[in-house]
Amino acid sequence: MTFDFAQIVGSESSRESNFSSLCNRLLLAEYPEAQPVEGKGGDEGLDTFLGDFDGACEVFQHKYFLNTLSPSQRRQVKASLQTALGGPRKVRRWVLMIPKDLTPAELRWFANLKAANPEVEIVFWGKTKLQELLAKHADVARDFSPTPNIVVIMMQSELDIRTVSEDDLASTVRAAFRTEAPDEILNSIARELKARISLRILLWGPGTGGGKVYEKRAELKEKLTKLGHVAHFSEDVCTSELLARTGLNLSVAELIQAQRYDYVICLMASPGSIGEVHDFARIRRIAVKMMICIDQNHKSGYSGLGVLRIFEGYNGKVDWFSSPTDLTDCHLATRVLDQIHKVAETKQWELSTGRLSP
Repeated sequence: MTFDFAQIVGSESSRESNFSSLCNRLLLAEYPEAQPVEGKGGDEGLDTFLGDFDGACEVFQHKYFLNTLSPSQRRQVKASLQTALGGPRKVRRWVLMIPKDLTPAELRWFANLKAANPEVEIVFWGKTKLQELLAKHADVARDFSPTPNIVVIMMQSELDIRTVSEDDLASTVRAAFRTEAPDEILNSIARELKARISLRILLWGPGTGGGKVYEKRAELKEKLTKLGHVAHFSEDVCTSELLARTGLNLSVAELIQAQRYDYVICLMASPGSIGEVHDFARIRRIAVKMMICIDQNHKSGYSGLGVLRIFEGYNGKVDWFSSPTDLTDCHLATRVLDQIHKVAETKQWELSTGRLSP
């Protein structure tokens, strides 16, 4: 799996600072002579440099920009470049490091930036380049990654909780956490994991023509099943044939489904799934057991400023994902499966204590 820059951790107080530390570690791994610059008193446009600070040097600029570059962020990049070039030193190469790859519009903007400054070599290191370096320097990736939980372990190992033996699961947990815990402890953990409550989960979202979002929906169904849950597409439960035979209205049929399942995941990326959200996200008893995943580009749209705010007020879970990154790099799947894992733990606690939710 690729490194999730949105979940970066470390010893610093912010993700921005941890990203800068990660960049410094990668540069030191590649260039032992690299020099990080403490920027609290002003870094003169140099986050890291190679060479002579006041003479000939190469400059590396770190910017923690995860999404489409805003006008303000583009101005920040330009200002950093101008500051670096405006000092007494001779900058031979200036490298911008950000945790995203550029869109076509951004590529044209960056080309214009280079054309406007022909006296220096201007280079871009984005997500793909940084992922390549992190794969090469796995110790750096490990130091800035969150401690894996059982969901991440299962996704990385491709184990099937229904068929894996307790011994194999215990060995996988030991390797993932690099722990020296006694075998009997790890076997007890494996036994508890295999006995964990199974949830009935309904998956709403685009059909077979839905491209990458449909592929993610199908992947979620497969992974949830491997984790021991029962996952169904709504259209497989309530078929057109069943609707015709029963005379049920589709909205009524889906309301019945949502009430009967333990949890509902909706990938809000098609007319049908948008309609499902607008029909059911305002119903409190459904909202509290529902997670809606929607492209962050729609935050300021009608749904984002309307029904989704009501939904969150009912304690519904909204995940604003970045397309296509979160779809292709498994970030969205990890967050969905982690949410289901928490719901399963809650149900297990309720059963154990006799405090069942209504």
